[in-house]
Amino acid sequence: MSASPMRTKAFTFIEIIIYIAVIAIVLVSAMRILWDVIGGSVRVSASTEIAYSARLVLDNITRAGRGANDVLTASSTFGTHPGVLVFSNTGGDITFDTAAKNIIIGGQSVTIRKLRMKTGAGLPIDLTSDKVDVTNFVVKNRTRGTEPKNVKVEVTLAYVNPGQDIARSRTLSFETAVSIRKH
Repeated sequence: MSASPMRTKAFTFIEIIIYIAVIAIVLVSAMRILWDVIGGSVRVSASTEIAYSARLVLDNITRAGRGANDVLTASSTFGTHPGVLVFSNTGGDITFDTAAKNIIIGGQSVTIRKLRMKTGAGLPIDLTSDKVDVTNFVVKNRTRGTEPKNVKVEVTLAYVNPGQDIARSRTLSFETAVSIRKH
């Protein structure tokens, strides 16, 4: 009886190359999906930050206007950026204005404008976060004749994006009008 040589089962060089190619394709696809998920998360985060600041600004201006006795036109700045809006209230005047602030993002110093609210002699309270820049705050006096005082407020907010990353590039513009109800 002749002995047949034992064959060992092993991968050939071609099989190994094909295996590596398949693994590479799977890894590249997985990384692409991962980057898409991360990019979507960044876009949602930037949009959420701006929307939250916008909601806070709108709520506070509307609430202050509804409870105000008057719009102090002599103390307000109309038709230009940055504007100033001052309501007369029994608890003290309520002022909406902007102020520059230096922040550090990604190791870079960036100057932004924040929208603030100040009641009476108290300290101003920031209505926008440090991740949001107020690029437009214009107040327009819409009062006509003997009608109740009415102001229009135009605001544009931009997500702070010193690296100009497209995923973080978000802006939101909105406007509101407030009429004084008390006489």
